[in-house]
Amino acid sequence: SEENLAGMLPGHRMLLEGRGLEAVMLIVAGGLLSVAAGIAMMPLFFAFATRHEGIFPVIIPMLVLLSFGAMVMNEERKVPALMLGVLCGLLGVVSLEKIDNAVLVLITGFFGVSGLLESMLSGARIPAQSEKIPGKIRPRLPAMAAITGGFCALFPGIGPTQATVMVKSLVKGIGSRDYLVLTGGIGTGNLVFSLLMLFAIGKGR
Repeated sequence: SEENLAGMLPGHRMLLEGRGLEAVMLIVAGGLLSVAAGIAMMPLFFAFATRHEGIFPVIIPMLVLLSFGAMVMNEERKVPALMLGVLCGLLGVVSLEKIDNAVLVLITGFFGVSGLLESMLSGARIPAQSEKIPGKIRPRLPAMAAITGGFCALFPGIGPTQATVMVKSLVKGIGSRDYLVLTGGIGTGNLVFSLLMLFAIGKGR
């Protein structure tokens, strides 16, 4: 799914290093801790959502543009990044108008089938996996993930994948392990707060 895309490359890299179980545990731990942090934030989130429901449709287009601009500016080669972003947008518009289940088709083509073909043609082998339990998770990560997941639920034009990339670009010192924790936490936090949005204003993400 779209929520899992951000963790694919770090997770695959750790799998090839024999640390696949550690990657899974980091994502699951991020999700569980994010839920705990999100529950503590629910009263504030509920109050904000019910009082300011009318501003969301106005703000969402601006936030999408700002997030796109931030992602382009974060790249070293800005012009190719801008061109690629525009082409992706055009592909999305055409696909949504012409193809049923367009998101599933695009994700399968770009990430599923291509990854399977590359693995088959390159003769990749999964190494033996270590059963080492990952070390401590920095306490700020679940809180950051819960807040970001709530932000995604409030403004559905920003997806968990884009939010994870933006957090990584704004917060220094985010390594591969932290990135996986954020991936699991933001995706799960988005789900929890989307359900709260459905209850608060009658509309989910």
